[in-house]
Amino acid sequence: MKKYIALIIAFGFSLSVHAQNKNSERDERIKSLKIAFITENLNLSPSESEKFWPVYNQFETAEDQLRSKYHPTKPVEEMTDAEALAFLDGRIKADEQLWKLNKKYISDLKDILSPKQIAALVNIEREFKKKMLRSIQENRKGGKDGDRK
Repeated sequence: MKKYIALIIAFGFSLSVHAQNKNSERDERIKSLKIAFITENLNLSPSESEKFWPVYNQFETAEDQLRSKYHPTKPVEEMTDAEALAFLDGRIKADEQLWKLNKKYISDLKDILSPKQIAALVNIEREFKKKMLRSIQENRKGGKDGDRK
């Protein structure tokens, strides 16, 4: 009986690791597509590119960490009023930090890119997100996303 339990636990662990690897591979593929899309559409020179990507990657990492604070730790329906209030206070703090982060990011980019390029970057990122959402929707409609249809 103990062997069966150990096998079930090992199997569950291997599925978890596989799912994490699959998500990691997907995330890396999306990141690569995003880098190519931005590079192609922003027309970065080699010098600009060398300076831009470290700033961009640092911002993306910090932004992801802040955005993770937006998500409640449990469903809202299960929260007490005190927990909901604490979540909302945390969200306000995260929004303030995100605003400061964006202000610093744009300031840092001004040393690397022209104002037009920075403005274009905002639109390029928005266009990339739209393109990814359309791709996901098309894959789901076409049944290309596993057994989702």
